[in-house]
Amino acid sequence: MNKALVGKKILIIDDEVVFRTMLTEYFSHEKACVYTTDNGSQALSLLEGGLLPDLILCDIRMPVMNGPTFLCHLEQRKLAIPVIAISCTDNMAEVDDMLRLGAQEIFLKPIAHLEKLKQKVIEVLCPGFFESVLIEGIHLEPLWNSLRKDTHYIQSFIKQMQPQVKQIVAGYCVNYRQLNDIAKMGLLFDIAALSEDQIIFYCVDISRDDENGLLVALLLRVVFNDVLKSSEKIRSLPSMYNMLNKLNKMLNEIGVKGQFPITLGYYHTQKKNILLASAGLKAEIKTESKKFELNSGVPLGTLQLLYINQVKCEGTNWQCKIWDNTNQIKLMFSPIYKS
Repeated sequence: MNKALVGKKILIIDDEVVFRTMLTEYFSHEKACVYTTDNGSQALSLLEGGLLPDLILCDIRMPVMNGPTFLCHLEQRKLAIPVIAISCTDNMAEVDDMLRLGAQEIFLKPIAHLEKLKQKVIEVLCPGFFESVLIEGIHLEPLWNSLRKDTHYIQSFIKQMQPQVKQIVAGYCVNYRQLNDIAKMGLLFDIAALSEDQIIFYCVDISRDDENGLLVALLLRVVFNDVLKSSEKIRSLPSMYNMLNKLNKMLNEIGVKGQFPITLGYYHTQKKNILLASAGLKAEIKTESKKFELNSGVPLGTLQLLYINQVKCEGTNWQCKIWDNTNQIKLMFSPIYKS
């Protein structure tokens, strides 16, 4: 049970009885206060009756009142309740409508791992729950030593943090396929919207260091979240070198030895600018007309000074392959065209 959900009010709007019951039991087990309805109209009645949930899980396609219409009513009533959409739809226009109307995330049915949904619920309800202000070297060593005592929990946490294989980010459909050594964690990946028209992502290989790899992945997520949080104010691309060098400096300050190959990527969905920086992983970008290759460079953690290779190009529908000797990930980016 996660204490972050205890007492939180969650409203589930879904016309599928089995799925709605499954979600109800799952979040009730986490000690959340769960309320359910069949459609958006019934949900509005609950809200007008005085219910003020902390979060709403909302289907897209429902009888009487669907998800987009329900979100329109929320906006009209100026009810700033966070919404996570859940649906089996393959209609990207519907998904885009939900995001445009304020849904913070889209989960597609069937949801194989409810832990991923729970993680997003926690992130929405408790901003900063998985972030840490202890990202300066002077405070980091005690945190590091504490985390080393519970690597099993960290492994479970890191697995839950892996993004959906298909999602909408900053108006783009992003898919990825991953091949890892079955005996090791291999490549870990994260992606997020830096702004409404900017995407940032990273891929790190933790398979070379069984002792510190998971902790480095967790530390990288802290730095990544810090960049995203800062971007809310500056709305601009952080320096690839500065971000990776900050992490490299932290590893040096707390005495972590090892090689942690990493690639950091950025995409501007309006200007179509692609930027990829690598410190230890090979990469290849394919656009509509060209192919660009990026040499691996020196892995993070190898030297006190960071050496990275970068490539800049442009593309609308494009793919990115990142790999090392035993692991590979392929990312596919395509725009969502409104009908």
